[in-house]
Amino acid sequence: RAWAEVTNRDIGQLRFGRMAHHHGLGMLYNGATGIDADMSSDIDRVMAVAHYSDFYLGGSWDFVNEGVIRHWPLPDAVPIDATQRDDVRQYSVLAAFRRDPEVEEARARRDEWNQRASLYFLYRKQDYSSFGADPNRIPLELTRRRAKVFTFDAHTKLWWKGLRLELEA
Repeated sequence: RAWAEVTNRDIGQLRFGRMAHHHGLGMLYNGATGIDADMSSDIDRVMAVAHYSDFYLGGSWDFVNEGVIRHWPLPDAVPIDATQRDDVRQYSVLAAFRRDPEVEEARARRDEWNQRASLYFLYRKQDYSSFGADPNRIPLELTRRRAKVFTFDAHTKLWWKGLRLELEA
């Protein structure tokens, strides 16, 4: 993972690079940041998140797969993306309610409930596939896919003293 982020506490955050992909309990995508984490969901992404009060709204443009890579004209040449037509692209939208960590800690000290909630939507598309194609063959053989995937994920968390209720669907 290697990414950069620019944060303004009053406005929001801009991130770009290869970063952990995580939402909620990690059932759909898990960033695997714990000490026992062996596998993780990482993604190449440009993401912006804006917030007002305790509400957050964000979006991202993800580079999931570049398709076939060509080592041409020589085997030791610098690899290049053979075509843009077989790339997989993904776009996401996030809406969330979350208090600042300092406020959550203060509420916990006063024995008050804390809550977080978020909605996450992903749209993924691939027009052509180069699966099984010889990357050095010209012209490159592509298979028309017109694949579109719509994924929705919702998460909420409530906690008070030693009790924690968390749900992801």
